[in-house]
Amino acid sequence: MLTSKKTLLLLIPIYAIIAIAIVHTFSRNEIVLTAPESIEISISSENESDTSKTIAFIPSKITFNRLDHEIEVIGGLYNYENDTWSLTNDHAHLMVDDSIPSNIHIIYGHNAANVFAPVYSLQPGDIVTLTDDSNITVDYVFDRFESVSPTNTTILSNQDKTDTLILLTCEGTWNSTRRLAYLRLIEN
Repeated sequence: MLTSKKTLLLLIPIYAIIAIAIVHTFSRNEIVLTAPESIEISISSENESDTSKTIAFIPSKITFNRLDHEIEVIGGLYNYENDTWSLTNDHAHLMVDDSIPSNIHIIYGHNAANVFAPVYSLQPGDIVTLTDDSNITVDYVFDRFESVSPTNTTILSNQDKTDTLILLTCEGTWNSTRRLAYLRLIEN
């Protein structure tokens, strides 16, 4: 009988750890999206009677044309309560956040060779293509880089109201800053 009590006392911590792991796994406040919500893109027309049209577009991949690099895009969220991003090691993420103006689209990803490290090789004039599941494409042209602190939110105030794609990844020692690549919509 004494042996079974010792065994039970030894197993209680193991059961407690398993229970805590299960509760922690199912009680996390993260939302995992399998596909991004649609983004609205305003496209001006050359016809003066039709000033613009808006299309709903759900990008499923991003292609860096000159760099011959392509990566799948899935939904992404920022958790304001604990300052964390939904992030994977093999996808880019379309930021889904109602507080971002509708003319700004942010796609972020790890600074890894298979994800967003190629962003560093963009040159002014490079074309980046977003493609949806129906093979509809929208092209953007690279304009410039900017490095900011993780708390800098000025990227959310695009004053000129042009349709802007911002590619965001980490840089610096211990990934202490953010590298932003600004791209403008090419209107076809």
